[in-house]
Amino acid sequence: MGIAFAITPVPIALMISAALADRFARRFGTRTALQISAALISTWFGGLIVFRHTLSAFISMGFVGGTGIGLFVAILPALVISRARPEDSAIAGALYNTARTVAGATAGAICAAIMSGMLISGSKIPNEGAFITVWSGCIGAGVLIFMLVPFLNKLGGKAYQPESPEQVINHPVRESS
Repeated sequence: MGIAFAITPVPIALMISAALADRFARRFGTRTALQISAALISTWFGGLIVFRHTLSAFISMGFVGGTGIGLFVAILPALVISRARPEDSAIAGALYNTARTVAGATAGAICAAIMSGMLISGSKIPNEGAFITVWSGCIGAGVLIFMLVPFLNKLGGKAYQPESPEQVINHPVRESS
């Protein structure tokens, strides 16, 4: 019951912030919203390291992390799909989901390797250093995302701009294959 209570703020904050993410991104801009989410996620993991021995602070940091994750998981797919032409949006969404799955599997494997390689002497339980190592890697990922966000147009192209009616009229209809 204790562990479940300690991590409960994460999904609560995630659901609330994901529901409000579009409004937040419209008010502050998509890039700023993504950078704020990355900063919140990194702050969360930093807080887990600093406050790992203080339950109330550990629980409070869950609200910070959940908010960051909620913003991120709501804004990023919309951003990816907005870069595609309408007829290609399903493919863009599928590629995003595939990339997210591969990234999650890779991160999970790395975390499992760290946790299984750093054990308390004479047991199969990960030591404190294993958790700090994983959380530090998560901080690094958040910082990397924060630094890459300003370059989104260079990395992923610009948002789809529909053709003007004049351009559509002068082009033959493209048959789907």
